Amino acid sequence: MDDTVCDATIGHNAARLARRELSAVELAEATCARIARLEPRLAAHAAHRAEAVLAQAAAADRRLAAGEGGPLCGIPIGLKDIIAAADWPTGVGSVVLDGWRPGGDATVAARLRAAGAVITGKHRTTEAACGAHHPALPAPLNPWRAEAWTGVSSSGSGVAVAAGLAGGAFGSDTGGSIRFPAHCCGVVGLKPSWGRVSRHGVFPLAESLDHVGPFARSVVDCALLYAAVAGHDADDPSTLDDAVEPWSATTADVRSLRIGLDEALLAEDLAPPVAAMLAHAVAILREAGAMLVTVQVPRLGEAVTDWLNLCAAEAVTAHAATFPARRDDYGPALRALLDYGRGLDAATLAHAAAARADFRVRHAAIFEDVDLYLSPTFDRPTPSAEEAARLMRGDGLRRFVAFTAPANLCGNPTLSLPAALDADGVPLGFQLVGRHGAEAALFTAGLACERGLGWTARPRLP
Repeated sequence: MDDTVCDATIGHNAARLARRELSAVELAEATCARIARLEPRLAAHAAHRAEAVLAQAAAADRRLAAGEGGPLCGIPIGLKDIIAAADWPTGVGSVVLDGWRPGGDATVAARLRAAGAVITGKHRTTEAACGAHHPALPAPLNPWRAEAWTGVSSSGSGVAVAAGLAGGAFGSDTGGSIRFPAHCCGVVGLKPSWGRVSRHGVFPLAESLDHVGPFARSVVDCALLYAAVAGHDADDPSTLDDAVEPWSATTADVRSLRIGLDEALLAEDLAPPVAAMLAHAVAILREAGAMLVTVQVPRLGEAVTDWLNLCAAEAVTAHAATFPARRDDYGPALRALLDYGRGLDAATLAHAAAARADFRVRHAAIFEDVDLYLSPTFDRPTPSAEEAARLMRGDGLRRFVAFTAPANLCGNPTLSLPAALDADGVPLGFQLVGRHGAEAALFTAGLACERGLGWTARPRLP
């Protein structure tokens, strides 16, 4: 079969599956063929077995034939390799846990299976979702330009969706780890509200900062993936009890939304291509009829140190069984984070918790006047992988996560959208940050932006 089906949206392929114009096995075969062709170059997968994918697809076809299929039935979906799935190893990008089999599904994986999705395998992640890939393991390459950064830590998921190796994927985000890959790879990414998507069965980096969310090639697809997994889970006591707000593209109306604009945030210290892209997004929202309101977004400032301290301390807990006992088996980036976390004292952590609480109050005040606000994801065009590694070291980290970490400290939902290509032909994107629990508003504003931008670009693949 022609593998152009791999580039179609979930919604398009789901409609063809429902009409029996396309079978789940045919879609799976095309996906596996593309993975076989591109995986040696892109290195997006930590685990993939064509026979397992085809067996799931055959089961999905039986459901579709019986009239039991939903919008994800037969759709190929990948999982970041920190999300447990019973029939796949979960290596978390680590040599310490290489080949680990948790023995059951994460709630996200179980809900995808219940929806009839076809799990294509595990996507590579940086070591335990920290800031760098383990030096002994392959790192994914950006399908737009091999030298360009893929974003971290859900790098394999961003690459896979951009390259059509899956219709969608699930990753995690502790300080930008869904939004950075979405930005760099030209796809849509959602970091949901904290507590909206279960983290049961997901290996943690920092539990109070971690969010699990989807990647897709359109806003509507992202909403479909989110709807399939969101909601209370008894196995994760941090999940919210209230019902997930429904959303439909057919009734979405951006004119009902108040969208915040912080002129300084959208201009100061931004590279000209990024500032121009954001100005275009503002013009699209204005033309679509959104109510644009001036706001002042609190800057992360010194709170980036508090975010780092909380992340490091919680990571120590996550790795207590193997660190420092197997310290030499850890890569340098994660080893340094864990060493740093082990050295933090109680007063420092108490200060971090208090500073976080203060920042959350100031950030929440924005939403007294607006439903969401527009923000850069990064202050410059997508850097090279080498430059990104340099920027994440030392004081560069403050600038690196300035626009992304606030939504992790505060738990707000954030939608990342592709918008343009830079001078090197690599994607640029931005983010919409919403009121807690208001993913529907993000989808509505995101859909208006997507339609106005007319984003249909795909990387040129061999």
